Amino acid sequence: MTLTRDFFIYMGVDILVWMIVLVSAVFLGKTITLKVLEWAKVPAPRPRVVAGADAATLLAGAEEERAVLRGGLWIGILERIAVAACMMGGQPALISLILGVKGLGRYPELKDNPEASERFLIGTGASILSAIAIGALGYAAVPAIVGLIL
Repeated sequence: MTLTRDFFIYMGVDILVWMIVLVSAVFLGKTITLKVLEWAKVPAPRPRVVAGADAATLLAGAEEERAVLRGGLWIGILERIAVAACMMGGQPALISLILGVKGLGRYPELKDNPEASERFLIGTGASILSAIAIGALGYAAVPAIVGLIL
């Protein structure tokens, strides 16, 4: 395999676009997801630590307490990175695996908590769709930018 100038240009553009897409998926995706949740009027969970308890809880009613979905911020970041990487790598079918793992992992927490279920569904949908759009734009941008340069 001969390493030519065109190869290095293509790889440089590819790496740069990958970095831009992954960072954009994290930060722009978070902004879009929070805005969609706000537009949908999904209330943010109100965490409150109960005396003597290690876990935060969500006060759902006067006396009823429900668990807050823990780790949502980090799960969302990793989810958007994985989805954007699937799109940039040309493997969008792998997104179904990401959704399946996330849904199965959250099922025990969601089955008894309708408020959290609504937030989970709307937030996941917005997060996934924003990462798909950003990844698809990046996937299309690489050959377009290389075509302009070469």
